[in-house]
Amino acid sequence: MNAPAPTPLPTQGSAPTAHRSALTAPPLSLYVHLPWCVRKCPYCDFNSHALRGAAPYAEYAQAVLADLDADLRAHAAALNDRPLVSVFFGGWYTQSGYGPRETWKERFIRCLAATEHYIPPLLVLDPIAARGFVELGFDTKEKLIDWCAENARLPARQYWDDQWIQTLIRPLAVAGIEPYATRLKAAPDEVIQMYLPQEINIVVAGGETQGGWKMFGGSLRNATIS
Repeated sequence: MNAPAPTPLPTQGSAPTAHRSALTAPPLSLYVHLPWCVRKCPYCDFNSHALRGAAPYAEYAQAVLADLDADLRAHAAALNDRPLVSVFFGGWYTQSGYGPRETWKERFIRCLAATEHYIPPLLVLDPIAARGFVELGFDTKEKLIDWCAENARLPARQYWDDQWIQTLIRPLAVAGIEPYATRLKAAPDEVIQMYLPQEINIVVAGGETQGGWKMFGGSLRNATIS
């Protein structure tokens, strides 16, 4: 089986807002929200609820799909066959910057370490920033993803000393599922890899007005925007 061709790192935006016709509606993005938390934090204003018992994931998924079908019927004229360019599941803002500047590697390493350990990073680049990475030799998304995966590392003690890792990842490690089982065997001071390359995503999007980037903790699925 032939390996898939590398994905070129785009260096141009796809229809920046300033260049769109005033009569052309922008494409759509879908954000999927799961409203349950271990507990409700007093400062949180999101639509979230403390979980009591088993979460009704199947019933919730059916309700979300039914709600989407209802919206499609009710707003068919407004949607007017507008394409859905990305689907985003959860996640939150971690860090942002411009460049890549001279010390981008040091900043990215700090940012990767700050990302929640159980949620792989999603890196969003303006096309201007993407061109900067291409000039540094990262001419495909895979090359930059591989660099991020290689440099997203923590001592095992810090990685496992996290409540979400203990709750969500440790049971997989104890069951022998890789790569978590190997991470669990590491000595406390051994530096371990936090994410696999296939877990990290890069999206190039923006109006080419400033060479910015943002790194989120989140999962991207079915994205066609690039």
